[in-house]
Amino acid sequence: MTTSTSEPRRGGRRRAGAPLLLALALASASALVPTGAAPSAAATTPPLPASDPANAGGWVYSDHYSDEFDQAALDTAAWEKLPLTWRQAWRWDDGDAAVSDGSLNLTSEYAPDDSFNQTVQGWTSAPSGDSYSDQADYVTTQVHRTGGSALVQHNYYSFHIVDRQTFANLPAGTYNLAVQVKSTGTHTVSRLVVTCGGTTTTTPVPDTTTAWTQLKVPGVAVAAGADCTVGVESASDTGAELDVDDTWFGVTGTTANLLANPGFETRTSTPYRSGGVKSRDTVKYGYLEVGMKAGSADPGTCPAFWLYNVDQVWGNEIDIEEVGEAGPAVDQVDLSTHQWKYPGFTGQSNTAGSVTASSSVRSSFHTYGLEWGPGYLKWYVDGALARTYSNAQFDQSGLQVFLSQGMRPPYSDSSPPLTTGLPSTSRFSYLRVWKRARLPIPATDTVIGVNGTQTPGDGIGEDLFRYSGNWTSYIGPGGVVTQRSYHAGDSFRMTFYGTGAALKGILGPAQGRALVSVDGGAPTTIDDYAATPVIGELYTVSGLAAGRHTLTVTVTGQNDPAAQGPWISASGIDVLNG
Repeated sequence: MTTSTSEPRRGGRRRAGAPLLLALALASASALVPTGAAPSAAATTPPLPASDPANAGGWVYSDHYSDEFDQAALDTAAWEKLPLTWRQAWRWDDGDAAVSDGSLNLTSEYAPDDSFNQTVQGWTSAPSGDSYSDQADYVTTQVHRTGGSALVQHNYYSFHIVDRQTFANLPAGTYNLAVQVKSTGTHTVSRLVVTCGGTTTTTPVPDTTTAWTQLKVPGVAVAAGADCTVGVESASDTGAELDVDDTWFGVTGTTANLLANPGFETRTSTPYRSGGVKSRDTVKYGYLEVGMKAGSADPGTCPAFWLYNVDQVWGNEIDIEEVGEAGPAVDQVDLSTHQWKYPGFTGQSNTAGSVTASSSVRSSFHTYGLEWGPGYLKWYVDGALARTYSNAQFDQSGLQVFLSQGMRPPYSDSSPPLTTGLPSTSRFSYLRVWKRARLPIPATDTVIGVNGTQTPGDGIGEDLFRYSGNWTSYIGPGGVVTQRSYHAGDSFRMTFYGTGAALKGILGPAQGRALVSVDGGAPTTIDDYAATPVIGELYTVSGLAAGRHTLTVTVTGQNDPAAQGPWISASGIDVLNG
C-alpha cells in the first residue's frame, strides 16, 4: 500500500462566521421541539445529528455546507435568492427571504404586482419532449426593448422551451416572421421557427446577439387554406437566457400583424409573493438537517427543505420535508422524491411518504433530516427514522439545497385572492451538514452520462467512477466485485468531496503496477503484487483541504518480475473526511 499525506490546510468556504459557529451550536436537537423559540447558544463542540447523537455513524461536521444563520444578512457567497421563474400564483421576491434574529425568515404575503407573469398571454408555452422545462419562460418588466415588458426564456437548470402561436386556414401568400431578440450565455438551441403546411423554416439566433437585434424568417410561401405555427425556441444546459420582444408575423409587404400580444404587454397581476433561497454549491452524500418552525398560515403556505438539480441527462428532487403540501392535514410532514428526467424518460415520476409530527409544526421548532448514501435515502423527523427509499439513480448528480416557502390552496387557487392570515413567516434556525469520516464507494458505481456514455453532464460525476479503456468485471477474494484491466493507458478517475481517499482492490500474484495522481499532480507508482491474493488498500492520500478532489489511476502494463501479470483490479474508493 502507498500512502500520501498532504500538508493540512483550511477547508472550503465557511458559512455564518465559522470558526465561531461551533460555539453557537445547539447541544441537543431535542431542545428544538418544545420551546417555540429559536435554539439558544450552548455547545462548544461540533453539533451532532439529531438522528445520531452518540455519533455511532462517525459523522464529521462540514463548515462548508452548514449555516447557522447568525450573521446580520444572508451569506450571498453561499446562497442566492430564488429566481422569478415558478408558478403563476406567486413570485419569489428577494425581500421575503432575510436573515435576522438567528434565523432565515421566509415570508409569504399578499402583494399584487404585474412585474412577473409565468403565463405568457396569447402564446402557447411548449416544453420540448426531451427536457423538463415548465418553468423556463415568463414575462417580466425587468427586461424590454419597447413598451414595459418582454418575454424571457431562461432557467437556472437545463431547459428546452418553445413559445408559439398557430394560425389556421391562412390565405395564400408570402409571409414573414420578424422578432427582436437578445441573447446571454451559451445555448444548444436558439432560433425562430415557422412551420407551414408541414414545412419548417428556421433562423438561428447566435449567442453573440448580445444587444437587441431584429431577426427574420423571410419569404415563407403559404398555400391557400394552410395552417402555420410560428414561434421562438431555445435550449441550454448552462442557464443561458433569450429575451424576446416586438414580434411580427404577417404577409410580406403589409403592416397587419397577425400575432396576439406581440410585444408581451398584456400582463396578469400575480397576487402573492414569497421567499426562498438555494445554495450555490451542490451537495451529495452525507446527513443534512434543519431546525424549522413553520409559519402560522395553515393551510396555504408550504415551508420546505429540499434538494434539486436538472441537467441534460438527470432531473432529480428530494423533498426532505414539506409542511402544508397536503393542505389541511394538520402537522403532516411530507417526505417525497421526484424524478423529472433520466435516460429514456422525461415527465414526472414520484414516490411519497409522510409522518405526523409529535407536536405542532407551526408553534414550535422541529428537526428535519436526510441521510443520503450510495443507493439509499433515509428521512428523519425530530431524530426518529420516518422513511427509507432505495434508488441509485439519485446518486448520479449532486443537488442544490433549497429552503423555500411556497403558496398552496386556499391562496394559490382563490379568486378573488384571499388575504386573511398573511403575511406568514417560517423560520429556519440552521442548516447543518455532516459527512461520513469514511464513506465506501464501490467501483461498480459509475457515471451514466450523455446518451448513456461516461461523458458527464453538469452536476454529474461526483463520487462515481469514470472508466476509460477495456475494464471488465472480476470477482476477487471473498466474492468482492472488482473492475480490472491490464492494458497500458487504461484509466479511471473519481471526483470526491473530502479530505482524502483510500483506493481499495486486489493485492495478489497476478497484479501489476499503476500510476496514481491527485488533482492532476505528479503521479505515484503503486505495485499491487503480493504472494497471496487479498482485498486491501492500494493507495491512500490524506490531509487534503476539505473540498473536491480527483483521484486518477492509470494502468502501466508493467509488473514486478515475480508477478504473473500486470492486472490492476479496483474494488472501490473510501472517501475520507476529518
